[in-house]
Amino acid sequence: MSRPPKLTLVSESVYRLDRPPESTAEKVKLRQFEAKMLAREHIEELRRALENASAMAALVAAGGDAYQPGARDLAQRMVDHITSQLETLEAVMSKAPEPKL
Repeated sequence: MSRPPKLTLVSESVYRLDRPPESTAEKVKLRQFEAKMLAREHIEELRRALENASAMAALVAAGGDAYQPGARDLAQRMVDHITSQLETLEAVMSKAPEPKL
C-alpha cells in the first residue's frame, strides 16, 4: 500500500517556473480587470436585492385591509419606482462593455 503524499504549506506568491514573474504593468492590468469583474458582480447583487424589495412591496400593496391604506399606497409607489430604476440599471449595464484582460 502506498502512503499518501506529504503536503506542505507554501506562500501565496508562487510563480510559475516556466515564465518570468508578471511585470508591474501586467499586475496593474490584472487587478483592474478583477476590480471591474467584482463591480459587475456587486451590481448584480444590487439588482437581485431591488427585485426582492419590489416583490415584498408588491405583497404589501396587494395585502388588502390587513395593511394600513397609507402603507399599501407607499408600497405600490415603491414597486413603480423600483421597477423604473431596475429598467434603467439594466439599460446602463447592457451598454457597458465586458471587461477584458
